[in-house]
Amino acid sequence: RGRLCARRFGPFLQTPVFLGTWPWVRNSYIDLNSGLWLQAGPSMNTKGRFGGSVAVGFSLFGVELQRRHVDGLGEATVLLGKLRIPLGVLAFALAHNN
Repeated sequence: RGRLCARRFGPFLQTPVFLGTWPWVRNSYIDLNSGLWLQAGPSMNTKGRFGGSVAVGFSLFGVELQRRHVDGLGEATVLLGKLRIPLGVLAFALAHNN
């Protein structure tokens, strides 16, 4: 049996607590056999300020490093813990499980 992997490129919206809502364009890779996932991409907030991020994790948990504008602080590098629940990938995997 081969490796089950999913790649996704497209928009998504993130609303971390205290940091405000940002639309992102993300490139994601998920290896369903090992549970490893990677994400990277640029962002722009609702005021037109640019940023970006890279993230890595295992199963549901990971870390993300972001460069973004934070109101009151200006440009900042932010390290976030992530709880990632990829519902679309989960539905696909369950539908194609032989």
